[in-house]
Amino acid sequence: MISWAVMGHPSRSREATALAWALGGRLWLDEDQVGENANGDRCWAAYDPAAAWHVVMQDDALPVADIARQAPAALAAAPAPVVSFYLGTNYPPATVQPARRAMAAANDTGSAWITAPRLYWGVAVAIRTDLIGDMLAAVRRISRPYDERISRWAETAGHSVAYTWPSLVDHADGPSTIPRLIQRLAPRRAYRVGRPTTWTTDPVPM
Repeated sequence: MISWAVMGHPSRSREATALAWALGGRLWLDEDQVGENANGDRCWAAYDPAAAWHVVMQDDALPVADIARQAPAALAAAPAPVVSFYLGTNYPPATVQPARRAMAAANDTGSAWITAPRLYWGVAVAIRTDLIGDMLAAVRRISRPYDERISRWAETAGHSVAYTWPSLVDHADGPSTIPRLIQRLAPRRAYRVGRPTTWTTDPVPM
């Protein structure tokens, strides 16, 4: 069983509401302006204790049409307790070459999984529910962006991150709701979106 939550910015309330409705998940709009991290924490804390996994999607996530069928199959075969449904282009720049090598290897072997020691994107993340309490306790002490906090917890706790290949979620690459010092000019999209032939494959390291 999977529980779902959507974290949304008020400026994208329409997209966030539609996504939460499609997933049958809870919606947390940051209408009280607590910020991305605190709103993300609320989404993770809203997991169903009866579920084995909890998925948090951001309001700019674009899941495949049959995500409700693909996600349970993927998570049942996941080679890591933290899963990203998104493997993205261009950012962070340091991921580009390792990701390309891993994707080529996954294509050669027919693997549905690429693993890494870090979480690089927060667009659509699944975590085993038995680890969420530990994760929340850890990230509240970390003053970093949303995805980096989860990544630092996972790396410190020794939890690898598995990326679905192809991605089950694309990214709607519109204007960011987070102020940044450096403007991003290159596209932020998934390398490839789709479904593998099977989820029960050996992973390829990134």
